[in-house]
Amino acid sequence: MRVRLCIKAQSKTAVVDDTDARFLQSSDFAFLYTTCFKFVFDAGLVDILLTVLFYILVSKMEELHIYIKQLPNQLQSLERRTVQLALDNDRLLEKMDHLGSEVGTITEQVIAAETNATIVKKQYIDLILAYDRLLEEDKSLKDQMDWEMVTSTEEII
Repeated sequence: MRVRLCIKAQSKTAVVDDTDARFLQSSDFAFLYTTCFKFVFDAGLVDILLTVLFYILVSKMEELHIYIKQLPNQLQSLERRTVQLALDNDRLLEKMDHLGSEVGTITEQVIAAETNATIVKKQYIDLILAYDRLLEEDKSLKDQMDWEMVTSTEEII
């Protein structure tokens, strides 16, 4: 479907074709605006309404033209951001794997430390029991020695 607009005003003609619309520059839009305003002075009410609608259409076309010009830059920006996010994701996955292995190593060390602590606690209890036994033996030997001294001194007397 081809759309063709033709505006004639004071010996200037503006022809806008839908295939030409994507190649319009800002100066072309300015020419269309001035052409619209010159046309309004010679027109009736219906023509004025049509001209206003055309003016709105041209202004929206200009906005759309600017937006379309910005799309490739935005697309490139989004592609760069996507690549950056993919790299960040890979880096974070590697870091997560590394931290997971560190957690595994630390967990093994904690288990080994708990086992070692249990062994040391058992040895501590055994040593306390041995110390108590040695204290009792020492007391018993001292009592025995005191008894022998007392009996030997009685024999001497």
